[in-house]
Amino acid sequence: MMSNRFREHLEPDNKITSLPRRMICHVPLEEVQGYKEKLDAIVEIGGYSHVGKMTLVPMESFEKVSLQDAIRKLSLLRNKFPIIHLYFQQVGLKPEFDKLLLQADQIVFWEDNPERNQKKKTEIISYFRSRIRNFAGRTIRYVDSVNSIRPEDSVKHQKIFHKEETFSRYLVSRMRGLALGGGGARALAHVGLLKALEKENIKVDVVSGASFGAVIAALYARGENTETIYKMIYKFFGGLDKPFDPTIPLVSFFKGKK
Repeated sequence: MMSNRFREHLEPDNKITSLPRRMICHVPLEEVQGYKEKLDAIVEIGGYSHVGKMTLVPMESFEKVSLQDAIRKLSLLRNKFPIIHLYFQQVGLKPEFDKLLLQADQIVFWEDNPERNQKKKTEIISYFRSRIRNFAGRTIRYVDSVNSIRPEDSVKHQKIFHKEETFSRYLVSRMRGLALGGGGARALAHVGLLKALEKENIKVDVVSGASFGAVIAALYARGENTETIYKMIYKFFGGLDKPFDPTIPLVSFFKGKK
C-alpha cells in the first residue's frame, strides 16, 4: 500500500502546464564508453516526466552555420522544447562554439575515471573556468564509473553525479527524496520500507533522516543493500531477541519506595 501511494506521486501529471525550461550542454573530458547511448537514456528518462518535450542536438551541427543563424536556431528550439541537450561528439576544445556553449543554463563535464588523463582534463576545465560566469553554480561533473573518487580539480560547491537516473531526474527537476524519522524501534521498519521500494523498483535520489533514521539513511546513501543494512541493525541491537528479554530490576524492586 505504501509503495503504491509513493508511486502515485511519481507518475507524470498531464495537468501540469508549467515545466522547467533549460538548455544543458554536455562536454566530454575524455572518451566515455557508450557516451551517445547514455545521453539517449538521459533524454528518455527525463522525457518521461516531460511527455517527450525535449531534444538532443549535436554541437557539431552548427559547424557550417554563422553565429547569428546558430543562435536563431537555438531560439526556435527553445520555443519548441522545454529541455534541450546540446552535446559535443568529440573530446577537445572548440573555441568556435564558445558563445553557443555560454547560452546553456548548465554545462556538464563527462569523464570515465577521475584518475586518468588528469593533465588534459585540467587544461579543459581551466579553459572553461575563465569563460563561464558562476562556474561552480552552472557546471556539473558526471563521473561515469563505479569509481566514485572526487575529481582533484573539482570546484567547491560543484555538483558531482555518479548515477545516471538520479542525474537525469536532477536535470529536469524531478528528483525523489525520502526522509526517515527518528527512534531506534523504527530502524527495522525503515529497512522494511526500503525493501518495499526496492521490490517496486522505486529508486530514491536523496535520502535523509533524524536520529536513528539518519543512521539508516547514511547506510542506504552509501550504497548498502537492504539485506546488509538489516544485518548491521541486528548486530547493533545484539540480536532481535534481546530487546524483548525481560530484566527484573531487583534493587529497585526490594528497596524502592511505593
